[in-house]
Amino acid sequence: MNTEDELHRLAAIVKFSADGIVGMTLNGTINEWNQGAEQIYGRSADAVRGTNFLNLIPPDRRAEIGAFLDQIQRGEHVDAFETRRVRRDGTTLHLSTSISP
Repeated sequence: MNTEDELHRLAAIVKFSADGIVGMTLNGTINEWNQGAEQIYGRSADAVRGTNFLNLIPPDRRAEIGAFLDQIQRGEHVDAFETRRVRRDGTTLHLSTSISP
């Protein structure tokens, strides 16, 4: 299998994963949003691309993002962090998240 085929295969795995996979810049701008994230958050990729990820975080949990960004900028990972997020309909999600640079 050549590199291009492998990249297409991996992209399909991410796109169709039931796990929510979100890509964003270090300032929190969402630039990738897979189908799993659409199902979990109740928001389409088109609706969230270009918006700030803070919009999905309850106000009482926003401070945790600063610490994560510091870890990511050092090249570290955050694994299985229990947190809360907000769905489009306003309900709160309790989830475990992992963050990688």
